[in-house]
Amino acid sequence: RDKALEWDTENPAFTQFGSCLDTTTNEYFCIYYPTDCDESGTEVYVNPTDTLAAGVTCDCSQVHVTACIGSRGYCALNENGCRDDGYEVAFSPFAQKSDREGTKGIDCRLCRKRNTMTPTPAPTTFLKPTKYPTYTPTRNPIVEVTSLPTLS
Repeated sequence: RDKALEWDTENPAFTQFGSCLDTTTNEYFCIYYPTDCDESGTEVYVNPTDTLAAGVTCDCSQVHVTACIGSRGYCALNENGCRDDGYEVAFSPFAQKSDREGTKGIDCRLCRKRNTMTPTPAPTTFLKPTKYPTYTPTRNPIVEVTSLPTLS
């Protein structure tokens, strides 16, 4: 965010990302890379400013990224973030969107939650520990031996 501007908690300025506009449905799909738009020609890339001007908020929680699926699944910015060992398959944001209702149900996002509305406050001052313990530490209990063990 622009730290030169005062933070407005009522209207926070989250980092915005671009989107793909589906020209047949007029739906926006938030993406990280302009190349994540469908190459069939039905989607066009819309920059962050124009996406926001269209009333679509593409903060990090709405931005779709690549999924890497193998023995375990994880998200990456693009297919280069997936292991290249032949055991993982990269699913682009468009492939995930196409199969959203399908068997895979994958939905990788840039971040999990929206940014915090209010900035994190400065850390509190460090409190010094007391100089000496309040009480003298207790000692182990002393057991008095009254008789010696005998062999039976």
